[in-house]
Amino acid sequence: MSHMGMPGASSAGRSPASRWSRARYVAVVDAPEEVADGLPGGVVYLAPLPDGPLRVLSGASAVLYRALVDPHDDPAVRVARELGVAPEDVDADAVAEFADELVREGLLVRG
Repeated sequence: MSHMGMPGASSAGRSPASRWSRARYVAVVDAPEEVADGLPGGVVYLAPLPDGPLRVLSGASAVLYRALVDPHDDPAVRVARELGVAPEDVDADAVAEFADELVREGLLVRG
């Protein structure tokens, strides 16, 4: 997630067309108040059951995961709001790439 929130890395006005949800049989522990590596955004632990592996999302990645599974908000807008950046500074392509990565790992599904 290196581009998210970086000025000049914008795809303003665009957001991923798909919506996502947690994949079936994925356990989620969300600790939004936890600080990891001094970064805001908390931590989200994801583990496909029964065998894992555990995936730990912290900081902006945790914020983005929450935004992706929120059916009521545009992911880029929510990320911008929670990280305190302008919506046009959130790279919609990076959001879509991160979502695709989680889909490939079996942690999210489109729909």
